Amino acid sequence: MKVKVYNVNKRMRSLLKSENLEVFGTRQELAVLEGPMGFVVTCSEGVHFQFTSPDDTVPLGLTRPCKKGQFAIMPSHTTDIPVSEILECEHREQPLGSFVRRFGTRLESNYATLLQSIKKVGLDPTDYPR
Repeated sequence: MKVKVYNVNKRMRSLLKSENLEVFGTRQELAVLEGPMGFVVTCSEGVHFQFTSPDDTVPLGLTRPCKKGQFAIMPSHTTDIPVSEILECEHREQPLGSFVRRFGTRLESNYATLLQSIKKVGLDPTDYPR
């Protein structure tokens, strides 16, 4: 089943334009699954949060954009974004199994835990095959 993948970085860059900051790491895009008992918000590594309210917030690390050939190794700033605001971001649809990366035991373990959280918000985990 496809999920909505939201471009959080684009939204945050426009909101924080005067500070010249962008979202750090794998939370630049977030997939949100909405079930009858809440929300699951996940990054492309399967690291996720389970929420009951659209007012609950997701922590984001922020960093200054790097020059070509450079990359940040840790965020320099932090902020929170409510789930309701993520749902207003530009998005595309993509199968959850292809959005969450596949390399390594840690990522596969993250995906297994993600499926448990999907069940807890009232969705069928078998609808989101690997």
